[in-house]
Amino acid sequence: MPPLSPPSPPARKSLGSEADAILIQLERWGYLQAFVLESHLLFERCEAKASQPKTPGIEGISEAFAVSACFKAAVLAYAKCFSEAKGRTKLNHLKVFPDGHPLRDTHATLMDWRNMYVAHNEGLDQISLTVDDRHDRLVYAGRYQFQLPTQSFDSFRAALQCVEVYVLEKVTAFEQQLSSAIGKPVECANQSLAQLTRN
Repeated sequence: MPPLSPPSPPARKSLGSEADAILIQLERWGYLQAFVLESHLLFERCEAKASQPKTPGIEGISEAFAVSACFKAAVLAYAKCFSEAKGRTKLNHLKVFPDGHPLRDTHATLMDWRNMYVAHNEGLDQISLTVDDRHDRLVYAGRYQFQLPTQSFDSFRAALQCVEVYVLEKVTAFEQQLSSAIGKPVECANQSLAQLTRN
C-alpha cells in the first residue's frame, strides 16, 4: 500500500512576495485553528456522552469506548498545537502560558495525558481479570475500566480557550499585515475555522 500523502494545495496567483509570505503563515496557523476546533468539538462530545446514564451490556461497553476515544482524540488535537510537523506552526507553551499563568499546570497535565495515556496507554485505563476456579474448568472474565478526569474538564476547557485566543490574535495580526500589503480588507470566508472565536 502506498504511503498517505497530503493533498496538493490549490494553485493561486501571486499577490507579491510579501503577501505570499503572509498567506503561507496564515496556512500554517490555519492548522492550529483546525486543531483547536477539533479539540472543542471532540471534548463537547466526550462531556455529553460522559454525563449520560450508563447503559448495561454491549451497548454500554461501546459507549464507554466512544467516550474514551473522544477524550483521547480531544487531548491529541490539543497537543498537536504544541508539536512539530512539516508545514505548520508549533506553539511555544511558554508564550501561551507564561510564568505565573494560572493554567500552566493544566497545560502540563494535558501534555502528560497525551504522552502517557493517549500515546502509550498508561495510567487512566486498565484491564483486569476476575477468575473463577471451578472443579471442572477455569472461567475468567475481562473488565475494561478507565478513569475519565471529569474533575479537570473545566480547567481543560479554560486551557483550550487560552490556546484559541492566542492563535486568533496571531491570525488577526497576519490578516492585518496582509491587508496592509495588498491595500484592501482581508476576511476569512471559511467559517469552520473562524466562527468559534469570532462569534
